[in-house]
Amino acid sequence: MSEPGITDRIDPEVREGLRAFHALTSPRGLVDFDVPRQRELYEEMNRVALAALPPNDRVEYEDLTVPGPADAPDAPWH
Repeated sequence: MSEPGITDRIDPEVREGLRAFHALTSPRGLVDFDVPRQRELYEEMNRVALAALPPNDRVEYEDLTVPGPADAPDAPWH
């Protein structure tokens, strides 16, 4: 009989969350995590989600820029 894999040894209640985590990062978790790529994906998902919402007259939106460190670009803020 072969040795069970690491995933087989994880509590079944935790396994689904681990699978979701790996789907968002990589099968190796944060080892291969690409921060700039994840920012791009988040921005795109956020744009799509906001576009699907109806306008709300009680909410004001403003696009700002937050200064970054001297060696980094400024960060957009909505």
